[in-house]
Amino acid sequence: MAEIKKRGKKWQYRVFYTDPDTGNQHSKSKSGFSTKSDAVAAANEIEVQKQRGASLGNTNVLFSEYYDQWIKDTKLGRYSYQTEVWYKRTGKMIHDGFPGVALKDVSRRKYTKFLDNYAADHSKESVAKTAMFIRSMVHDAMSERIIFTDFTSGVKNNGKPGKRESDKYLEESQLKKLTEVVKNHLSISHITAYEILTAIYTGARYEEIAAITWDRIDWNNNRLTLDRAYDYITRTGFKEMKTPNSIRTLDVSPELIHVLHQLHQDQIERYLKKGYRDEDQLVFRSIGMTVPSDGAANKALKQYQCEANIPQTDWITFHGLRHSHASYLLSKGVDISYISKRLGHANIALTLRVYAHLLENRYQQEATKSASLLSLL
Repeated sequence: MAEIKKRGKKWQYRVFYTDPDTGNQHSKSKSGFSTKSDAVAAANEIEVQKQRGASLGNTNVLFSEYYDQWIKDTKLGRYSYQTEVWYKRTGKMIHDGFPGVALKDVSRRKYTKFLDNYAADHSKESVAKTAMFIRSMVHDAMSERIIFTDFTSGVKNNGKPGKRESDKYLEESQLKKLTEVVKNHLSISHITAYEILTAIYTGARYEEIAAITWDRIDWNNNRLTLDRAYDYITRTGFKEMKTPNSIRTLDVSPELIHVLHQLHQDQIERYLKKGYRDEDQLVFRSIGMTVPSDGAANKALKQYQCEANIPQTDWITFHGLRHSHASYLLSKGVDISYISKRLGHANIALTLRVYAHLLENRYQQEATKSASLLSLL
């Protein structure tokens, strides 16, 4: 039963409860009520929460504080670096969008406004991912009896329609312009330019390119072997490929081999002057003797696309070079089964699913060709 007292001209309540984890007695109080009835009504709300099994010691926890503790206890250290960045980014959004707001005071209306504001300049996919994280946190808070209403329920995820990942590629003319710009930047001081050029010519993933060592290059036969990846995020060294099918040897252009050979000579000369020995024999080690991050490569790629006069609306990320490579080969009539193996896909079905929309014109051409041939029977 709540204790109601008058302190001076104001009333206060005190509700006693037992901590379910420790068994210790605690109390929750609040003062400043103008009338006794107001204090009683507020105390009754707390009593109802207590009867429902609420964690009374956490009822006033801030939305931002609970989220920070939630990802610390249940998420960080358990997922990839990229996923953890998303969790932390969502946390910053909560701090900015709900400053000083208790978790129990977040209503569906407030949350909807928060999500709509974010959706105004973000893709629907990005909004959905953010909403998924918050919804998961809310469900855990409900399980802990900190809140009893799911304010995320029924809230629509809006946002700008985003491109399919495989739609993010450069047209042939744009790819040629970019290639020329990148070639003009090739120097040992701009190692990311070499990585970008290698991606254009191979369609390999960034982690695969970062792992290339000099002994994986067949200088005589113009071939490049991709059989491991490099953990460029933690910089802890080599790691296994994404799938067994990712292990492959690619035929590459003599021009790429020539460029890499020149880089090798420049690298040897620089290492001798510095007295440095690279035990890993990495091809793409920066002038600071480190492995560039994908962020550094993407920054350089933005600069080169700008110099190539590619409209900003068409800009791609490093991974988009992979799709540009595949798109270019498809447009030139290269067999889809070969492209699938070149990209390191698990099977041709995956390649067809990813690039089906790029094959529509080819299908029409083949359909016309087939009809013409059959008419000769």
